[in-house]
Amino acid sequence: MMLPVINTFITGSVSEQERGMVVSLYGAVRFGGVALGPVAFGVWKQDPTQMYIITFGFTLMNILLFALLAIRTKGGARTEIQKTFGKSPR
Repeated sequence: MMLPVINTFITGSVSEQERGMVVSLYGAVRFGGVALGPVAFGVWKQDPTQMYIITFGFTLMNILLFALLAIRTKGGARTEIQKTFGKSPR
């Protein structure tokens, strides 16, 4: 139920020139997850502690990546405003 919504969100958030590349990359990652998901889950069932540690690691990595991108984008937007108006927005 979520995949069509995510697909629409991704295709709507990129320009038409980049849309083909982004959609093909998204499709490859999604179908790679479909292919590797059962294998990973089978291995994880053997050791539940390992499953939680790996899940925590991926979650922590995503939080740090999101924070890095959010900080980088925030600074980039401020720089664009300064270029446009010639002063700090504060």
